[in-house]
Amino acid sequence: MFLSACVAGSTSHAVDFSSWAQRVRHHGHWLSVEFRDPVTGMFLVSRAGTADATGKATLTLTANPATDCSPEVVVILERETPARRDRDHTERAHLQIDEQAPRDVRVRVVEQKGDRFRFFQILDRMGAMDLRGHHMVTFRIQGALRAEFPLDGFEEAWDEAWEVCSRFLPL
Repeated sequence: MFLSACVAGSTSHAVDFSSWAQRVRHHGHWLSVEFRDPVTGMFLVSRAGTADATGKATLTLTANPATDCSPEVVVILERETPARRDRDHTERAHLQIDEQAPRDVRVRVVEQKGDRFRFFQILDRMGAMDLRGHHMVTFRIQGALRAEFPLDGFEEAWDEAWEVCSRFLPL
């Protein structure tokens, strides 16, 4: 299932965009995919993503021409049970790349009543350059999640997602 985080607006929810996914490509542990309207073929966004070993969390970097293809970084956690209420708040998380010292990052945590997905949008600057040339990124948020994401294939997946997105930038 290809998930989209609708975290920019006032509400959030997981949407299955499988029918919108085009050109899904495998790059080591990562995928690159572009999303297009299945009726019109209009390009929406492109994405690079991977899952942690448990399969309960995914890390995505989404490139959108509306934001100059700068990556929106989101960790999505699939919960056992649906959320009991809507939540949208900011808290701190820890991000560690390889053996570097963990760094505190601000994340926007969004969940919608009845939805099994919790979204952690990384608000502090984190770009593709932060992940290049590394092996593992670990994301921790107290009481909610600890996920490790392999970076094998990341560079190729992000380069593909960015390249596709950049074709739709205004001149």
